Amino acid sequence: MDGITAIDLAHESAFDAGSVRIDPAHRKIVVEGRGEAILEPKIMQVLVALARHPGRIFSRDDLIEACWDGVIVGDDAINRVISQIRKKLREVGADDVSVQTVTKVGYQLDIQPSENVRPEGRTRTLIVAGIALLILFVTAGWMTGWFGANGDREVSISPTPVTILPVETATPEDDALAAGLRSTLSANLNSTGRVRVPALESAADLERFGLGPREIGERLAQRYVIQLALDVDGGQVEARMRKHGIEEGRVVSERTIRRPFGNLELLQSDLAQAIVETIPVATVGDSKTSRVRNALSGEDEARLLMAIGRMRTGTYDGLSSAENLLRQLASRHPENGAVLAMLSITISELLAIDPDRPAGKFYDKEALALARRARELAPDLADAHFAEPVARGPVVRCCRMSSGLPSLTP
Repeated sequence: MDGITAIDLAHESAFDAGSVRIDPAHRKIVVEGRGEAILEPKIMQVLVALARHPGRIFSRDDLIEACWDGVIVGDDAINRVISQIRKKLREVGADDVSVQTVTKVGYQLDIQPSENVRPEGRTRTLIVAGIALLILFVTAGWMTGWFGANGDREVSISPTPVTILPVETATPEDDALAAGLRSTLSANLNSTGRVRVPALESAADLERFGLGPREIGERLAQRYVIQLALDVDGGQVEARMRKHGIEEGRVVSERTIRRPFGNLELLQSDLAQAIVETIPVATVGDSKTSRVRNALSGEDEARLLMAIGRMRTGTYDGLSSAENLLRQLASRHPENGAVLAMLSITISELLAIDPDRPAGKFYDKEALALARRARELAPDLADAHFAEPVARGPVVRCCRMSSGLPSLTP
C-alpha cells in the first residue's frame, strides 16, 4: 500500500475520529461526556494508523511496517492489539467508531455518521409522535375492547428476535469458554419464550466478512444485536454487554458485569437479565434450563462452558478435548442431565469422524445409555432428546430445535 509511514506518537498531533478525540502524544482517547482511556503505546500506534485513514483497509503487513518498524511479529500480537482497541473504544462509549475485520485482507476503521438533529427539532418530533401514539392507542383500545368490560384481556406478544455476536476475548485461551457462554446464554434466552435467538452462525459469518452490528441486524431481520466481550483476570470474570437497537440505529443499553470465576452461573443470569430488561414482559427468572443446570459448582460450570465451546469446533481434537472435560464432569455429577447429554453427543460425533475408533461398539452403547439417562433427568432440555437419535445414527442438526425446548448448543 502506498503512503505507509512509521507512526511516531511524540510527533502526531491530536485529531478527531467521529466522536473520539485521539491524543497520540498523551496516549489518550476521549469521548466528551462519556469517558476517556489511556492506551499502551503500541495500541495507540495502530489506532492512529487506522484512524488517520478511516475506511482504508490496512493489511497485517501494512500495520507491521507502520507500527512495528517492519519487524515481523506473530498473528497473536496483532490480534491482541486489535482486540484492545475495540475494548477501549467500548469503554469510552464510542458508539460510532469501530474496527472492522475484512476477511483475508486486513482491518479498517469504520465511522458511522452521527445524527444531525437539532435538540428543539427532536423535542418537537417526540411530542408529535407521542400524541400520535396516544391517539393510536386509544383508538385501538376502543376497537378491540381493551377498555371497559374486557379490561382484563391479555395481549399476545411474539418473541423478540435477538442475535448474539461471537464473544470477544482478550486472549485465545479464553475462546472456548466464550463460545460456551454464547451457546448457553442463547439457550437461556430462548427458554423464556419471549426472546428468540436464531441465526448465531449467520451472524458470525457476517461479522467475519466485516459487517458491523447494525448491518448484521438489518440483514438478518433482528430487533437487537448483542455484542459481548469477556475478560478473565485471575479469579474474576468481567463481561461487557452492548445491545444495539436496529430500529433505533444506536446502542440502547450497555452493562459491565463482574463476577468471581466460581460463579459463572450468576454471570449468565445477570447477562440474560441485562439483555431482556428493556424488552416488554420478557424475563429470565425460573427457566427450565436453569433448573437443569443448578447442580454444577462454579468451576464445573466453567468446565461445561469450555467443553461446549470445544465441541462446537467440530474437529477431532476439539471433540476429544470436550470428551475429556465432560467425562470428568460426569464422574462428579452423574445425575446432571445436561452433562450426560453433552457427553453422549460428543461421543457420537467422535464416532462419526472416526468409526474405527478403538472399542467403537462399546462407545456406541455408552452414548445411547447416556442419552437415555439424560432424557430421564432433564426432559425439558432439547439436547437430552437430541442425544438419543444422534447415538443411533446420522441426524440432521436442524432438527434439534424443532421441539421448541431449550438447547445448550443452538
